[in-house]
Amino acid sequence: MKAISLTSSSFLLSAAFFNNAFANIVTELGPNGLNASVKYTPDRDTLRKRAPAPGGNSDCAKWCAANFPNPGSDCTSLAAHGQGPCYTCGPKKSSPTQLLCGGQCRDTSSSSNNCGACGNKASDSS
Repeated sequence: MKAISLTSSSFLLSAAFFNNAFANIVTELGPNGLNASVKYTPDRDTLRKRAPAPGGNSDCAKWCAANFPNPGSDCTSLAAHGQGPCYTCGPKKSSPTQLLCGGQCRDTSSSSNNCGACGNKASDSS
């Protein structure tokens, strides 16, 4: 944690967090005591990955409609914010091992019920 500025009535601290994100913590001594606020700021790369594509999320909208019984609440509304299944295991995913298996995103590199592919159970080595 690094102090950015310091006065007798307020100060600002900046702290680095995981995934190259930062939080600015502002505290002020006011008439009602100490007030504090935190502003989380992801780095530019994270924002670019999560930002909806220019012109909308048509890839996500089509994928969500094809894969979810309630695509609006389960997928499309999250995709509009650069989140959810479309970005975890759909067309905007960043990991090739994440797949949609039975309506849930699964990491096929670590799921014993979806080993390498959906529905492929890992065999016991004993």
